[in-house]
Amino acid sequence: MNRLEIPATLPSWQRAEIERLRAQFVTDTREVDGVLRWTSNDAVISPSTFADAYVVCSDVQAAGYSAYLDAFVQQYRANSRAPSDEERYEMRAAFGPGVTVVNVVTGRRTRT
Repeated sequence: MNRLEIPATLPSWQRAEIERLRAQFVTDTREVDGVLRWTSNDAVISPSTFADAYVVCSDVQAAGYSAYLDAFVQQYRANSRAPSDEERYEMRAAFGPGVTVVNVVTGRRTRT
């Protein structure tokens, strides 16, 4: 893992948080086919998390994360269902009657 230098201008609490995150990369991850995953939920670690830890994200990691997201969205769309009566009621309360609410992931449109 290629660590970048932590800027000295950062506040001490932020430097401590970066070090905590870097330590998690060592203790709370496992590698599968060259891609780091969190052991707690088996999720692929995002490139933004690497950036937050001032660690270089490899191309393999970025590609693995992209594939992980694609599979997740595909599964989400496949398991999508129409909103329940209660959910429609909540939408109407939040957005008003006669409004079309669009799920940006599935594209499903629901009229309140």
